[in-house]
Amino acid sequence: MTVTAPQHRTSLWATSTTARAHPSIRTVRGVADLDAAVALVGPGLADAAATYDAPRGRLLVARVEGRVVGVAGVRRLGADPRRPDGHVALIGHLVVAHGHRGRGVGTGLLGRAMAGGYWLGCDTLRVLVGPAERLVDAARVSSFLERSGFRVADEDGDLVAERPVAPGSSDRVA
Repeated sequence: MTVTAPQHRTSLWATSTTARAHPSIRTVRGVADLDAAVALVGPGLADAAATYDAPRGRLLVARVEGRVVGVAGVRRLGADPRRPDGHVALIGHLVVAHGHRGRGVGTGLLGRAMAGGYWLGCDTLRVLVGPAERLVDAARVSSFLERSGFRVADEDGDLVAERPVAPGSSDRVA
């Protein structure tokens, strides 16, 4: 006697395996990656993409099952005005597709961008989130950044997060 699983259980299993797929995070490679990143973030990324070029930065994509589901960029800005011997890394264009939020994609991208800041020789990480009133869920974004050690503040209507890069910490792992 052969026993087969009901069809609804098979569909449920397929959905849960897809939802648990781990993102593959890498530097943008070629036009296809860049086009997918621009489609996710918006046309402003196309103009800003060159600011993330090596050696001063990197543009990262997260892929799940071959699809770009997240983007983040990191670039070295220059001297930190509060500490003349230090440098600031700006993490920007951090976006995760709606269906993949809460599944570790943003955390993975942020971690790789933070590591990039360290390897770019910076000692301060800064995330410019944007105008707080335009964010759908500013509290969720703030909480996400605070869990990664950022101090979040409102600077003239823009949500900004900052934290030091601690040499020898887990941020050094790329």
